[in-house]
Amino acid sequence: MNTEPRYHASTRDFAVPPPSKGHAVAQWLEESDDVVDEYHMPMQRDSRGSLPRRPPSRDQAQSIRRESVNSQRKSSNASSNFYQPGYSLYPAPSKPLPALPTPKSTTHRVPSRDSSDRSSISTHRSSQISTTTSTPDATTVSFSPPPRRSRVPANFYKPPDPSEMLPPPRKSSRPAEVVFWKLLQSDDKKNGPVHYLDMSSSFATMATKHGNNIIKVWSTAGGTVQQTIKFSSYTAAQSRSREYLIRSHAILSEPTNLIAIATRFGRYIEIWNWAKKKCLQTIDDADRWTSAQIESYDGALSSLAIYAGEKGLIDIYRATPEKKPFVKSRTIDLNKVDLPFIPQYPELALSKTSPLLALAAGPRPPRQGHPPPEKETLLVAWDTTEGGSNKPYRVARPWQHKELDTAIPCDMVTYGSAVVSIWIPATFRAVPATNGGSGYNLTPVTVPYRYVLVWDLAANSTRTFGIPNTTSCLSPDCRFVAYCHATGANMGARGSIVILDVMTGKEVWSWPDPEALAIDYTPRPGFEQFEDLSRVSELSFSADGKFLNVGDLDGHIGIFFSLVVALVGIASSLAAPVDESLNANITERGSSNFVLGGHNAVRRAAINYNQDYTTGGDVVYTHSNTGFAVNWSYPNDFVVGVGWNPGGSAPIKFSGNFGVGSGVGLLSVYGWSTNPLVEYYVVEDNFGFSSGGTVKGSVTSDGSSYTIWENTRVNEPSIVGTATFNQYISIRNSKRSSGTVTVANHFNAWRSLGMNLGTMNYQVVAVEGWGGQGGVQQTVSN
Repeated sequence: MNTEPRYHASTRDFAVPPPSKGHAVAQWLEESDDVVDEYHMPMQRDSRGSLPRRPPSRDQAQSIRRESVNSQRKSSNASSNFYQPGYSLYPAPSKPLPALPTPKSTTHRVPSRDSSDRSSISTHRSSQISTTTSTPDATTVSFSPPPRRSRVPANFYKPPDPSEMLPPPRKSSRPAEVVFWKLLQSDDKKNGPVHYLDMSSSFATMATKHGNNIIKVWSTAGGTVQQTIKFSSYTAAQSRSREYLIRSHAILSEPTNLIAIATRFGRYIEIWNWAKKKCLQTIDDADRWTSAQIESYDGALSSLAIYAGEKGLIDIYRATPEKKPFVKSRTIDLNKVDLPFIPQYPELALSKTSPLLALAAGPRPPRQGHPPPEKETLLVAWDTTEGGSNKPYRVARPWQHKELDTAIPCDMVTYGSAVVSIWIPATFRAVPATNGGSGYNLTPVTVPYRYVLVWDLAANSTRTFGIPNTTSCLSPDCRFVAYCHATGANMGARGSIVILDVMTGKEVWSWPDPEALAIDYTPRPGFEQFEDLSRVSELSFSADGKFLNVGDLDGHIGIFFSLVVALVGIASSLAAPVDESLNANITERGSSNFVLGGHNAVRRAAINYNQDYTTGGDVVYTHSNTGFAVNWSYPNDFVVGVGWNPGGSAPIKFSGNFGVGSGVGLLSVYGWSTNPLVEYYVVEDNFGFSSGGTVKGSVTSDGSSYTIWENTRVNEPSIVGTATFNQYISIRNSKRSSGTVTVANHFNAWRSLGMNLGTMNYQVVAVEGWGGQGGVQQTVSN
């Protein structure tokens, strides 16, 4: 048995008091292994934009998997007396990223359903998993510090050794499942390999690089190529690695069709309008660059950062409506930052939850005749607010991680107070000369692992764990790392694709299932890419970490989503229920006077939507004149809520939670009009939903942009029976479960686009769902 360590223990750095006046930062670094400085940094509301995504067409078994490694947690009783008690990097009111559910002894299986690709709110959809975090509308808030204990076990994941595994059980107990959604493929006969993937924050658009100089822009919902861009490139394209660190492209703005592309030798960034196939702006000296996976025109966060190697500068850009869409908002001069050394060609990451730029720098490659690099690994973070100084927000020197001595970062993301990066060691080392020689010689070494480095800004700690040195990616929300291990595929071995939870170090899913017997294997529709993993060229998560995209050498992109068990329980009741036969004929809005429940047949006159209209599931719904609560488990379709009849344009306040563990869920202002007959939604939060129809435009209201869709339903159930009608849908790009909806803004925006409403019928704050499990509690008022 191989006794080589397969993983690395976490190491906690203990902070020391801040330096006295005049005490140089570099000197302080010699005394503290982690934090250099911090100050109160204004936080931005989480600006995660998300057009809904269509889920797959069947429910999968949800169960808990045994851990692959016995892990322990280390707690720290050290406290920093310069830690500001009112501040945390987590966006309010988020908490540290949750661990996966604890193992359970029972499994719950649900019947699978056939695939459906119908694209409207009225269609049935099935399950996926996530957690939803609500955020307030304020843009500058103060926070309470997170618990002063380690949230990550001391020992991280190691790839399973077959000789250490017990005979597998016949039933899988994995805490996640990955389900195929669709395969993107074009009719282009010269469809080169996929070298890089990027998605818009809403996941409605994807851009892929094929060959040396082709970018294809896809509609994920339609599965079609919207545009093909050819650009100048003088390098042979590869996927990002230690030998090829050019970041190919990034979608910057979906509504305005902006994409950044690295051109020529990779040192020029060109901003293109992909719809017009026109280059709008060129930025040179771009030796390293990054973009925040956000909508560039939504909010005040910077969405582009570029490092110029010769000058040692990092320029930060923000979007403007000018002819050149990006302007420099500030510059960080690395030459003026008092660090142990000036970082050279670092990896960069911009946060989508706060004005934060993270930098990771590794050593130069080992050189003949020179001693091996030592203490040349550095992590730095800055506040990116305009007018800020060169002074870092935090600095860490993870020099205790000897496995990183020759490694450089090749991927990095930051979210909340977590910064996660992937480091690849050099394939040769400098060793002392033998046989009486002097100096150092280079000797090749095998590099079986690359390393995931987790920098916990809130806990002042860094830790690493190893994964196979192969194609890998990080989810932008810092939750997951995925890798494709195809070693031995040329000799008949199947290899594996694995997803790990970064914060716990647990394996949450792998293919093939290591707990399944060979006799259990049957080909799965949509998983044809996995039959030969040596042809997988690229992996990438969606902005919210729910979807895993797999590119291959044939130019195809498989889209899968992971079902991570994260069910939410809520109170089973609110205030005492009111009489369901409330007066519906009022003209002025007061407390809720209309209840739309699972029992209510008016919503779809052709179908009796009560809680018995489920497929092996249940809907438990309680309501009052101030709000409602609903828990559900694998229903076919339901919609519940409270509101007014008739509806109107007055603002609506809602407050509570929105917890969907799987399936599809919508939290929205929902209603109907007649003459013309229109079904409308203002979607404030959603899980696993993909709108059909046509994007008509956008509107900004209540602290976020909304994407406006119009869809036509032909011979479908409605409040007047089977009819043909339009759906008007505004989908919030920064999800929330509490706030105020200025309904008039949406009505006016729809009207300006020729989308007219008629006589108001009922209008409710509603929860609608298909399949899966979840729970919601909401208070509703005006």
